[in-house]
Amino acid sequence: MGGDSTLATVTHILLDEIHERNRFSDFLLIALRDSLAKFRSLRLVLMSATVDTQLFAKYFNNCPVFVGSVYVMFIVIHFVCNLYQ
Repeated sequence: MGGDSTLATVTHILLDEIHERNRFSDFLLIALRDSLAKFRSLRLVLMSATVDTQLFAKYFNNCPVFVGSVYVMFIVIHFVCNLYQ
């Protein structure tokens, strides 16, 4: 992952939407799990609204799981071409 000297200076890594998995994100999670064992001061924050938290907690050696408040944001989309009609 860029060499030990590069990752040694990183304190936190944030990954959002981890439920959208593919072979590249799965490889990244494998590399990060191995890096957590090597760099004890590294903190990894995985975020998703729909992920199976128990599956990921088990994969990361029964790490703590924090559940935030859940709320829905309603979004209204406006197209520029419709604004001038």
